[in-house]
Amino acid sequence: MLLFSVQPRFVYDQLQRGEVYHARPTREPEHWLNESDKGPRPAYDWLCEQMVQRGLARPLDGDCPVYPVWAWHQWAGPARPCPDLRNAQLKSWAKAERQVLLTLNVPDTAVLLHDYEAWHFPLNYWHLARPRAGANFERRCKALNLSPYRQQPLPDASLHAELLRSWDVIFDLRAVRAMLETRQKDQVVQATFWAIEPHQVLRAVEFGMGAPRQVLPVGR
Repeated sequence: MLLFSVQPRFVYDQLQRGEVYHARPTREPEHWLNESDKGPRPAYDWLCEQMVQRGLARPLDGDCPVYPVWAWHQWAGPARPCPDLRNAQLKSWAKAERQVLLTLNVPDTAVLLHDYEAWHFPLNYWHLARPRAGANFERRCKALNLSPYRQQPLPDASLHAELLRSWDVIFDLRAVRAMLETRQKDQVVQATFWAIEPHQVLRAVEFGMGAPRQVLPVGR
């Protein structure tokens, strides 16, 4: 599977040394999970559990938890899978530090795909459902004077479990597209997997900090 991942320069350097890269944000602070910001941690832990349940065994790295590596499978729909480095958000990521866009070939069996827009529901602890089912869930929460917007997790174990189950649809790309009324040509698909291996790197482009892009050598 062809994937595209933006990583700090040190990740590229590590891969060039022939070392496998694991994401260890609790040891090496990264923008998507930082020890000083506990807010999104439950969503990422839930995602790790989902990967394990789907047969992607979580590797061990001493006493440090390994978290998923993130990549795009479809950055702007199937017609534009590769990120456009002229994009303002990508430029912002690389404003203070040079980044490297890695083109990767990762086995399909090592990857879990999910819808980018739908990922915001786990990230924010929102119930993901069609309007009628969502309204029903909110009514039952309100009857118990509960709100997923104020209480995370919900004190009622049954409602909390139901909310978590609602997120499963993010991995069904066709079903979630229908639920969110997203056109297939516009669907953004993310990929998570446990490691980048040196031989998986097909291309590397360094960018950011207002300097010209540079195609970097790959392989040893």
